[in-house]
Amino acid sequence: MSIFLALYLAALPIPHKLVSPKTCDVVKINDGDTIRVSCQGKIDRIRFCGIDSPETARRGKSAQPYSAEAKNLVKRLLQGGKVEVTELGRDRYGRMIGELFVGTTFINAEVVKAGFAYEYKAYSKTCPHKIEIAKAEAIAQRKKVGIWDGGNYQFPWDFRKSK
Repeated sequence: MSIFLALYLAALPIPHKLVSPKTCDVVKINDGDTIRVSCQGKIDRIRFCGIDSPETARRGKSAQPYSAEAKNLVKRLLQGGKVEVTELGRDRYGRMIGELFVGTTFINAEVVKAGFAYEYKAYSKTCPHKIEIAKAEAIAQRKKVGIWDGGNYQFPWDFRKSK
């Protein structure tokens, strides 16, 4: 009976708190919520858990306001070239969903706090540090920075659906 219990327990998903972060080398900053890294020699794309930054220009669409600022902030935050990544799963495009830290700085929340990304409420529920992301958005709204400056900006998730 104990072998069946061991097999059953081995098949259960590992809680996020038990997943150890990996130290990765930053290879490329794609935009304000996606980067490319090398983790132990394996190249991977990482989508920041729980946030959505304005879209950059692509597929004949112009860039959304603050997309360049979001990308530049991520470049500055990751300028040391190393990032701690906690993998939380994969999205439908095969990208790793992750929470990113440099030291004690939670990169996902920093982009939101600067006003260069929204909390992506449809997906933030799975982020272990979702409360920090929500607090960061409240700070950006209160300070009226970036996407919260009073402009009438389209949410990135709506922008992607538009033609």
